[in-house]
Amino acid sequence: MELWAAGFNAWGQLEFEKPEVSSSVSDDLGQFTCIMRDGKICVLKSTFSTTIVGISDRTRAAGSPDDILTNLTEQGKLKSSAIAGNDKICQLKGNAVIQYSSAEDYRKGIYETLEDIGAVIQLEAGQTGFTALTTTGKVYSWGDERYGQCLGREIDEDLPASKPCIVEDLADLPNRIIKISSSGYVTAALTSANDAYFWGRGEDPKDLISAFPTPLDLDGQDILDVAVGFNHIVVLTTERKVFIVGDNGNGQLGLAIEKSDDWREAPLPLSNGQRVSGIYAGYKNTFVLVEDEMA
Repeated sequence: MELWAAGFNAWGQLEFEKPEVSSSVSDDLGQFTCIMRDGKICVLKSTFSTTIVGISDRTRAAGSPDDILTNLTEQGKLKSSAIAGNDKICQLKGNAVIQYSSAEDYRKGIYETLEDIGAVIQLEAGQTGFTALTTTGKVYSWGDERYGQCLGREIDEDLPASKPCIVEDLADLPNRIIKISSSGYVTAALTSANDAYFWGRGEDPKDLISAFPTPLDLDGQDILDVAVGFNHIVVLTTERKVFIVGDNGNGQLGLAIEKSDDWREAPLPLSNGQRVSGIYAGYKNTFVLVEDEMA
């Protein structure tokens, strides 16, 4: 299996062979490049300065992980934790979700336990809030009420922004939600029938995508996977084609343009017998898992 990447690399977060102690500034990757090979690869977390992956026998980090990421990795809690851009941290603790109001509170162990929403199988963070997916396929969101467009649901006295509340528009779909992805000011949800829904806005509040979940129509193609970066989005179709849209200021689209307002197929120089098996979007970078078709 191979891990390919494109985009922001100032901290060397796309260079797994770079010496841990290095004073050089790394260049962004403007096109998709193979950065790792192993029998098994899973991108666990990609932040502003760090990428952490799980491989066959261990966890590897590239870039400059802070003390919180290091602590979460050592405790094996990386996948069950989410760090928002406003410094809040949420974490799964049994069937409960706990929230730290800041990185400092996390270091001190000061947290609040949020409402019981059932067993959570995925927890994601955006710039100003969080989204959770339960074992029953229900999606809950909470965060800063000033960024209500990012929650995908109604906000009122009974449904406050600060408390986990169900995203109603996803609750009655004919097919259950099986995955969520969130970063920046956008969140996506993927159904078992290969449909994708998006909601949120751009960095500029005027750039509204949708305040409520809106289905993606990619010329009728079915969606196998979806990944949201800080200011770009990636989808993988059931035909194993990767499509990308959004900002390309750091090369995260792998294209020689500044940005793309329309979906474009990613320029992946696959060899004969290779296919894309998964995608992941980091802060301002994109990761693509490539495997042999016979694997």
